[in-house]
Parts: sequence; structure tokens; C-alpha cells
Amino acid sequence: MSGDDVPPRRHSRNRVTPDGTARLRSVPAALAELSYRSSAQALVQQEAALNELRSRTGTLLAANAVAASFLGAAALKGGRLGAPAGLAVVCFALSLGAALFILLPRTGLRFSISGPVLYKTLYEYGDDAEEIHRRTAYWLEEFWSSNQATFDGIYGPPPLRWTRGD
Repeated sequence: MSGDDVPPRRHSRNRVTPDGTARLRSVPAALAELSYRSSAQALVQQEAALNELRSRTGTLLAANAVAASFLGAAALKGGRLGAPAGLAVVCFALSLGAALFILLPRTGLRFSISGPVLYKTLYEYGDDAEEIHRRTAYWLEEFWSSNQATFDGIYGPPPLRWTRGD
């Protein structure tokens, strides 16, 4: 992550209260932390959705294999493969292919930041928690967006895919 990836920081201004006294705003620090937590939670949810999909697919694949082994043996006892049995074999092959497509490992998915990389990259902001939260939030959002392109390929057309709502 370079300095070019993160938009420049906006400096907060003092706020004048109704009684005329000036008060420093603490909103930017809270906003940076909230943005960081939101970005981190979005990655956690994205990883959980992928794990859930893979878990369900693995269960479906196991049930598919059991059904094919029991019913396939019974269908082939007669010695010839009829139209219904042929259709069943084609359906099994299609479901096997779809399951393998989902279960195959994907490259480029990132759900966390390496601790040493985070430390080295943000060391210069060591005493500025607001800036660390802000930069990390943008970094995590970049991970989420990069992962989403892969998710779009897995989940299919827009009505079926998981989105964050933006």
C-alpha cells in the first residue's frame, strides 16, 4: 500500500457551541475507527460467505455421490443404459462440475493483512491512531473490492450474487 492509494486526510475544524465557546471535534478519530471496523467486518463476512458456500457445496457433492452410487448400480443391473439413466448420468456430471468449480481454490483472495507488512507500512504513523485506522480501512476496502470480482464469478449473475449493497 502506498501513499497514493489513500485519499488525503481532511483536517477537522473547531466547532462553536451555542454558548459561544469553541470545542474541538473528535468526530474524525471516531469516524476513522468506525470505517476501519466496518471494512474489517466486511472482509470477515465475505470470508464467512465463501466458507459457507464451500461447506454446503461439499455436502451436496457427498449426497450426489451417494445417490449416484446406489441408484447407478441399480440402473446398470439390466445391462443397458436407457434414456432416464443417461439423463441421470449427465445431470450427475453437470452437478459434479459445478461443485468442483466452487470448491477449487481461488488465487488472489485476501481476507487479512500480514502483521509485519502492516507494521512496516504504518510505522511512520505510530502515534496517530486516527491515521492508522483510516489507512487500514482503505487497505481492507481494497481487499474487499478485489475479492468481490472473484465472488461475482462464483455466485453468478447479479440477482444471485452476494453484494455489500453499494
